[in-house]
Amino acid sequence: MEDNVEMLVMNMNNTFRDVYFKIFKPEEQNQKVLKSAQVTISANMAQGNALTHKTATGNSIIFSEWKPIGKTKVQRTEYTFDSIVEDSGPTGTVQEHSEQLDLFADFDTEPEEPKTKKYIPVKWEDIYKHLTK
Repeated sequence: MEDNVEMLVMNMNNTFRDVYFKIFKPEEQNQKVLKSAQVTISANMAQGNALTHKTATGNSIIFSEWKPIGKTKVQRTEYTFDSIVEDSGPTGTVQEHSEQLDLFADFDTEPEEPKTKKYIPVKWEDIYKHLTK
C-alpha cells in the first residue's frame, strides 16, 4: 500500500510539473511554485487505518486544509482524522503530545501544556517553507 501512495504522489507531481511547464514560459517559471506544489500534494495524501485512525507507525492520521486568504496567501490547518470523525471542529493546531496517567502523580502541580504547531499564513509559492509558530 505504501508503494501505491508514493506512486500516486510521484504521478501527481509529474502531472503538475508537465502542465506548469506547458502553461508558463521558462522565464516565467518559478521553482518555489514547484516545491510548494510538491508539499501540497504530499500533505494531501494520507495513508492509514480508517478503523483505528492511525498510521502504520501508530501516529494519528493528519489531513491538511488549505484556506485562501485574499488572492495571494493561504492558511494551512492540520486536523487529525479523529477530530474530523468526531466533528470536534477545527483546532487550528496539531497536538504532538500524548501521555499516560500516573496513579501516583502529584496532582497539585500544574500540568504541562502540550506543544502545538500552527502554520502561519504564507504566499502560495512559499508553502514549501513549512513556516510555523
